[in-house]
Amino acid sequence: MEYIIETDLNAIAKKALAGSVVRLDVEKPITYPDYVSAFDVEKTVPYAGIKSSENRIRHRLPLFEMSGGSGFFITERLIVTNFHVAVGAYSILAKFAGSGGEFPIEGVEAFDIRNDLVLLRVGCEGIPLRLGDSDSVADDDAICAVGYPDGFANITHGTVHGTPCCCDQIQMKINTSVGSSGCPVMNGVGEVIGVDVSGDDVYSYAIPANQLRRLVESKGKAFTLKSWHKHPYVRAFIETKEGDMKRQIGLYEDAVIHYNLAIDLNPVFVKAFAGRAEAKFGVRAFDEGFGDILRVLRLNRVPFGISSVGAYFSWRRNIFQISVVRFFMGLYRKVF
Repeated sequence: MEYIIETDLNAIAKKALAGSVVRLDVEKPITYPDYVSAFDVEKTVPYAGIKSSENRIRHRLPLFEMSGGSGFFITERLIVTNFHVAVGAYSILAKFAGSGGEFPIEGVEAFDIRNDLVLLRVGCEGIPLRLGDSDSVADDDAICAVGYPDGFANITHGTVHGTPCCCDQIQMKINTSVGSSGCPVMNGVGEVIGVDVSGDDVYSYAIPANQLRRLVESKGKAFTLKSWHKHPYVRAFIETKEGDMKRQIGLYEDAVIHYNLAIDLNPVFVKAFAGRAEAKFGVRAFDEGFGDILRVLRLNRVPFGISSVGAYFSWRRNIFQISVVRFFMGLYRKVF
């Protein structure tokens, strides 16, 4: 297995773009009903001439939109990217910047919703990047992100600003943007120390490489894209996303329906409980809302340890405070 081994950070990044890092063009249904029907409709010859949205509506076919992300080879035939890049996709096409070659994704080998990672199987061989030890990352380490922000190949330099010891993700002073999701964050010796996942006005964040290593080691039975989207946990994620959209426009009761479906599919999905709590508050079901907040806290349990004493007692204090508020609100309702 060939690895990229280099000492100059810019040279490392250029080599990675040539044979390891890919742009992902993702075709997704636009609406929730379209998602539900998308995998039941084969886009075969009878539909080949139906291009416009107007014609697709007339023929009652799903409407699609294109989105993008980045990914990179972790083995010769496996690409890693963010879970949120691939979920809901009808099709995914991977493209190289260097050769201009492109190839479809054949299936899903493994996924980790909590850490926003997915391994995609491809029919083309690429050059795998080496994984570093993300536990050894230190503040002010020089790094570079190699990906496709806004669909164009780009190399961005920066530094580490917060290590996984203090949070679940690596915090970075680096300017990654839309389309960079799933790209490798590399250190000065050519190792991947993280997978870019999100950013705000000040920092970007990466999933530690050690989380990715555990996912690669645990991969089992492969899924086609179609069968993957039938997995209960994937369906729960999509139901939660739909619940979030309903909640954001004030349709709280509709949102609760989707969150309930998500929780039935994945009873330990924190985001579904968190979303349902907000929706319950929206319909003034405060006791149930606080109950969901307590469930979120208990699912996000902080273990007691020498390095996490402060976080542990903060977690315990939050549970106590919410429990007290819930008790007195229940008492108030009984009295008044």
